[in-house]
Amino acid sequence: MYKLLNGSTLDIHGGGMDLKFPHHENERSIYLALTNNEITKE
Repeated sequence: MYKLLNGSTLDIHGGGMDLKFPHHENERSIYLALTNNEITKE
């Protein structure tokens, strides 16, 4: 949904302490598998 509305990458991606490991690692893996691109800019 994000990619459809805002383009292919995020400028900033963060979250609260409750979303520490493994939430963001899993989210990154899923996005990379689906798009062959990183979810955030480097």
